[in-house]
Amino acid sequence: MCTKRTNTHMTTTLFRAILSAVFILQATISFAQDSTQKRTHFYTGVYNELPEYSNFPVIGVVNICNGNQHNVQMGFTNVNQKNFAGAQIGFTNAIGGKGKGSQVGFANVCKDSFDGAAIGFVNLAGNRTDGAQIGFVNLSRSYLNGAQVGYINVAATTAEGAQIGFVNACRDSLSGMQVGFLNAAGGKADGVQVGFVNATGRSMDGGQVGFVNVAADSLKGVQVGFVNATGKHLNGAQVGFINIADSISKGIPVGFISFVRKGGFKAIEASYMEMYPFNLAFKTGVKAFYTTFVGSYNPDLKNKFALGAGIGSNIALGGNFFFNPEALSQVTFEKHPQQIVSLNTLIGFTFAKRLSLIAGPDLVWLHKDGENDNTLYKPNTSLYYEKLDARNSLHISAKAAFRVTF
Repeated sequence: MCTKRTNTHMTTTLFRAILSAVFILQATISFAQDSTQKRTHFYTGVYNELPEYSNFPVIGVVNICNGNQHNVQMGFTNVNQKNFAGAQIGFTNAIGGKGKGSQVGFANVCKDSFDGAAIGFVNLAGNRTDGAQIGFVNLSRSYLNGAQVGYINVAATTAEGAQIGFVNACRDSLSGMQVGFLNAAGGKADGVQVGFVNATGRSMDGGQVGFVNVAADSLKGVQVGFVNATGKHLNGAQVGFINIADSISKGIPVGFISFVRKGGFKAIEASYMEMYPFNLAFKTGVKAFYTTFVGSYNPDLKNKFALGAGIGSNIALGGNFFFNPEALSQVTFEKHPQQIVSLNTLIGFTFAKRLSLIAGPDLVWLHKDGENDNTLYKPNTSLYYEKLDARNSLHISAKAAFRVTF
């Protein structure tokens, strides 16, 4: 027991001796500098106020350095009134001019530009940032050239590099990458945005991947998400559930619903098919790839109505003729629905500016759901019919349609 207390006492005494030696050394150096520069300062080991160009480590609870400094400051609060090069390590760190080196603490502030790494809960650069800000809130009041990693990352002008956090924003252009829940660039973006919501105030040259992707001006690249929107020109690809573009010249939207105001494809079509003699369909997208939604009616069936959706393409053959392949899936309204899957190989002829006639053969697979209900519908007309089993059949028939584009 006595040995343990003795060891503890010796350790405490040694620590105090080392700390006293450091204080005496710093006080001696400071006194020598004061004798030369004729500047007074305070150095107590708790509160330290040093003159300009004190290029030696400063250790205390509160460290105040006047003028320009090139040293290390370690304490609860570290303040340098002008330019600083070195390291500040404490709870709060502040530089009144330009900073170069590192700041590590809860709150790190540099009034002018900062070149280096700031690591803390809040990191603020009053001008540009060349380097990294890592914390909960990171703000560069001019451009960012490097990286911001935190919950909220803001570059007040441009950002060149990476912003990774929950919210990432730059007021002007972005050149690099934003990864977070919400990513926004007020100007143009040249790079990648990955998040739940991605937005650019002007053009996007690169990629957006998220739930909602918006390029207020043009897009040159790709958008992948649930909703993709381009305010003006699309030059690339949109892949999502809903795709919106004002115009398109070289690219394609691929989705459940795609709207292109200029250069897109929209049509209403009335058709006859082997299972349903009355069909009305709406088609939207571009000619190279569009989606179609169809409602069908057959007065002779017990369950007269069916709904379906599919995809298709219009491929020019020369003159007014075009090849129109389509894939369509329809479902009947009943307790044990029947599914009708058809592959259509159609030839179309445009006989007026917006009017076309389409016809051709189709291959149809019919499937009946439900183990105890084996009543399969049969086509009104067919070139070939094969009942595969009690719940499946295959047949070849034909489709004819009248289409109005707008």
